Amino acid sequence: EQNIILEVQGDYWHSNPRFYGEGKKPLDERQKKDQKRDRRKFGYYKHKKIKYYELWGYDLKNNLDNTMSQIKEIA
Repeated sequence: EQNIILEVQGDYWHSNPRFYGEGKKPLDERQKKDQKRDRRKFGYYKHKKIKYYELWGYDLKNNLDNTMSQIKEIA
């Protein structure tokens, strides 16, 4: 029995590092707030020993085959 969370992150809302951050598009206040919430959430998962996997909206739209392979490996 495993505790696994597979979460799809929106590129804007969760600040996909491919597009946002140092040397890329700057983060707005909403994104900074969402990043703080995400860090708390990830800390909770780690504390509870829940395996967490993150997928990005960009990858679902542009690299679907690779993303599906990743999902199959997790399941």
